[in-house]
Amino acid sequence: MWGVRKGCGWLISAGVLCGIVATAVFAKEPDFPPNGTPYAQAKASLLRQGLKLAPDKPVHPDPHNRELDCDPPGSTDCQALFLHKEEDGWRFYVLVPVDVRSGKVNDIHFAWRGEGHEAIPPPEPPDVPKLRGSYGAARQKLRKLGYMPIRAVGSPGRTCANEECNRTLVIREGICASDIAVCEMFWRAPDGRILEVMTSGEIRGGDIDYVTWSTWSKQRWTTE
Repeated sequence: MWGVRKGCGWLISAGVLCGIVATAVFAKEPDFPPNGTPYAQAKASLLRQGLKLAPDKPVHPDPHNRELDCDPPGSTDCQALFLHKEEDGWRFYVLVPVDVRSGKVNDIHFAWRGEGHEAIPPPEPPDVPKLRGSYGAARQKLRKLGYMPIRAVGSPGRTCANEECNRTLVIREGICASDIAVCEMFWRAPDGRILEVMTSGEIRGGDIDYVTWSTWSKQRWTTE
């Protein structure tokens, strides 16, 4: 899973997301070491700034530095993975390419969607509705619970009505990326709170990825 972030490529209003759709409360942006920095120094710098080595196990570890993943096996172009945690609990992967011949880094960046390292959300609030599976079914459940969809400020989201996508559906409460199948849906709870439902998938709004409490300002900011 999610929002637009510097380097990660995900400003919601631009419709490009890294992971799930989420607008994080950004912590101080890490200062990435410049290209050509020795990996040991770059690693020390990132750790000092609060980043952590990701727990992901390398598929093809470098024989001399087991935290580096080299693809294909034996390649000199390897990569380390770190995690940067935002103030709201979201964690984002930072990719650190390393040329093991020189031991130096090149092009440290937040993972872009499509690089296989989705953003990791914090646990869902304990009092949000338990929604899983298709958004269509969740939509019906929310209505039965007394929730009301909030019309998108800008253009409403559109989604495929079927696998052939020869017909589209309008999701008036949906704010969807223009180039990838991810959406944020906003609902007003019976007690007045704002619920945000994040989905991914091309058909009928996709499947539920994450549910959290949000704000009116977030719903409006997302489309401005």
